[in-house]
Amino acid sequence: MSVSSAAAALPAPAHRPWRMLWLRFARYRAAQVGLAVTALLIAAAVVGPWLMRHDPLAVNPVKRLLPPSREHVLGTDELGRDLLTRLVYGARISLRLGFISVGIALLLGLPAGLASGYYRGWVDLFFMRAVEVIQCLPPLLLAIVVVSVIGTGLVNAMIAVGISQAPTFARLIRGQVLVVREMDYVEAARAVGARDALLMRRHILPNCLAPLIVQATLQVATALLTAASLGFLGLGAQPPDPEWGAMLSRARQFLRTAPMVATYPGLAILVTVLGLNLVGDGLRDALDPRLKR
Repeated sequence: MSVSSAAAALPAPAHRPWRMLWLRFARYRAAQVGLAVTALLIAAAVVGPWLMRHDPLAVNPVKRLLPPSREHVLGTDELGRDLLTRLVYGARISLRLGFISVGIALLLGLPAGLASGYYRGWVDLFFMRAVEVIQCLPPLLLAIVVVSVIGTGLVNAMIAVGISQAPTFARLIRGQVLVVREMDYVEAARAVGARDALLMRRHILPNCLAPLIVQATLQVATALLTAASLGFLGLGAQPPDPEWGAMLSRARQFLRTAPMVATYPGLAILVTVLGLNLVGDGLRDALDPRLKR
C-alpha cells in the first residue's frame, strides 16, 4: 500500500467537524460581526472591572449629570456615578442573567421534552399539556407572575426568566426526539438490548444538539431582554446594582435634561441583543445540513 493510500485510509482528525463548522460560520459576514460584538462584551464583563478607575457604587452629588469629559468618558448619572464604569459592571450582571436563565430553562425543559418525545403516550400528554398551560401567558408576563410570587432580586429574576423560557426548549427537544427515535441506528441499538437511558444519552440527545445550540444562543438574547424588562419595572436587580434595565428605568426622568444617562444603557441592551441574534442566525445557517458542501 502506498503512503498516499495509507493516509487516505486514516480516519479524519477529530477536530475536522469543528473546523468545517467554523468555515461555514465564517462565510456569513453578519455572523462574524455578531461574534465580535459578543466576544467584546464578554471580555468587557470579565476583565473590564479591573480596568475601571471609578467605583460603580460611589455616590458624588457634586458631579451629578456631568457631560462626557476626560475624567468621565461617558459622563455621570443622577448620583454622580461614572456611567462607563456602571455600564461595564452592568455587562457582567446582564450577561450572567442571560446565560444562567437559559441554563435554568434547559434544566427544566430538556428532561421534559426528551421524556415526552421518547416515551410518548401519557408522558407526552402530561408534559405537553403542562407546557401549553405555561405558554398561555407571554414570557414576560409569566416572568412577572413568578417574580411576584417568589420575590424580587437578581437570583429570583434568573429563576423567573428561566421558567418562562423552559417551554420553548421542551417543545423543541420533543419535536427533534420524535424524529430521531425512529432512525435506523436507534432501532439497531434498541435491538441489541440498549436501555432507554442509554439510548437517550448516547444516541438521541447528541443528534438533537444542533437545533438546541442555535435556540439556546437566540434565547440568551431573549432572556437578557426579558431580564432588562424586569429590571426596568423594578422587579429584577435592585439598586444600587448597575443592571442595564434598572439603569434605564432610573434615567427616564432625565430624558430632557441629560438624555445620555438613558441612551447608553439602551444602546448596550440593543447592541448585545443584536450581536447574540446575529451569532444565533450564523449558527443556524452553519448547522443546517441542507447548506453543507
